[in-house]
Amino acid sequence: MTIGPNCPVEQPNQPCPTPPSAYTLRKVLVYTPNRSTLLFTVDIDSQGLYSIDLIPADYVIDLKPTGMDRSPDVPANVTIHANVVTRLDIRIDTGLR
Repeated sequence: MTIGPNCPVEQPNQPCPTPPSAYTLRKVLVYTPNRSTLLFTVDIDSQGLYSIDLIPADYVIDLKPTGMDRSPDVPANVTIHANVVTRLDIRIDTGLR
């Protein structure tokens, strides 16, 4: 997971570092395919990593809304297969400009 920009007027060659709390304040949400039931709320660690053990099935992955956050990567329809690691990278745009 990546989060940014993290400060106003961030330069492409001089990004502001992401504070660990920026990750831990956010949550990954796992829903049934029709989004009728929230199955899991998953913490994100201070380095932007998260892991979810799911049984093989279809899911919708999203983020818990936080401020002005936006992401083109979620909601995402994900199919989990047995004995296969499925990776979903989520880029969060904080809206800072």
